[in-house]
Amino acid sequence: MSTLFQDRASVYRRSSALWGMSAATTSLAFESHPDVAFFIQATLRGGTTNTGEITISGTDSDGVLATQRLVWDGTLPVQQTPIRWSGVSGATTAGLVADGSSLLLEACGASGDPVYTLYRLARSWPCHIDHSSTRWHVGNGAPSAEQERTWIGLEHSSKWTPRPGDEIVDQYGQRYAIEGAPKFRWATGGESHWECDLMRRET
Repeated sequence: MSTLFQDRASVYRRSSALWGMSAATTSLAFESHPDVAFFIQATLRGGTTNTGEITISGTDSDGVLATQRLVWDGTLPVQQTPIRWSGVSGATTAGLVADGSSLLLEACGASGDPVYTLYRLARSWPCHIDHSSTRWHVGNGAPSAEQERTWIGLEHSSKWTPRPGDEIVDQYGQRYAIEGAPKFRWATGGESHWECDLMRRET
């Protein structure tokens, strides 16, 4: 039983990626997408000829079931769907696996600017949250109080690593954002963890 990780928190990440840059497969499933209407920008890299196609299925911004086929001929690696989506259910590809291509699908606006969504990395993850405390500094004249920054120790995971900007929601519903570079603390006793500075956010 850990003596360090007595708290629990959920960890969220803001991203525009529907399918992060990785090797293409014949069938793609999307776990999350933005709550607002969006276009899809598709980027193909690393293939022998960068040729193939993808067919995306979902619902357009008018609530009508829709499919969109994008074809790469080896000249333009980045394409954007003309359809504006309210949700996507998945996609199938042809030729991309055999070509050894990597694929990135991102939600974007009409101009190509990213449209972000918040997705959960971990639920009720073991952690320790050290809330702000007060230090007294004595200099010339009267002593002054300084508020220390809240920090969190997150139990190490082999599947994800905390990043600046990730959101933390503690067991009481208070929201924080990770600021600065997380620091990895290795321990032989099974309590290796990440230490992160937090900035409190209004709920």
